[in-house]
Amino acid sequence: MHRPEHGGDIYTFAKRLGISSDAVVDFSSNINRYRPKIGCDFNRLDVSRYADPNYTDLKKILAEKYGVALPQIALFNGASSAIAALVPRFEEVAIYAPAYGEYRRFAKRVTLINRFEDLEKLPPAGALVVFVNPATPDGKFYDPEVLFSIWEAYMHIFNSSKINAMPEGYAIRWK
Repeated sequence: MHRPEHGGDIYTFAKRLGISSDAVVDFSSNINRYRPKIGCDFNRLDVSRYADPNYTDLKKILAEKYGVALPQIALFNGASSAIAALVPRFEEVAIYAPAYGEYRRFAKRVTLINRFEDLEKLPPAGALVVFVNPATPDGKFYDPEVLFSIWEAYMHIFNSSKINAMPEGYAIRWK
């Protein structure tokens, strides 16, 4: 089994410190510890038997909620599985660094852009743009509208897995 190269093992960390793992907040992993408030009634889902591997009912609920077609919805078991499925489809990936190592690991060809120095630098033509917001590891929140205006002609992954850790109002501003 592949072990993560960073974070994620809060149990060993807590044991080493002599504290409960419940007292550890792991910002090194791509896990949102807060339940999202998306206003969907998931009670319509039957969870009494093994899940539908195609997530048919869940996709219908999400399509209805967000007004998108079913083929536009892809569900993954965590960010790493999404990255592994999406990133290799592109010949080049422009990563505004620092970012999670999984993006680089699954990319065929990578252009790293230092977001601290070159935020407005355009990626190579046709590249998939990757940006983590709130950014890792400093937690800075960048205005998505400004970023999207820079990348207008690009396909992009805008990873917002930590958005619920931001102060009130940040998520609402760009929904």
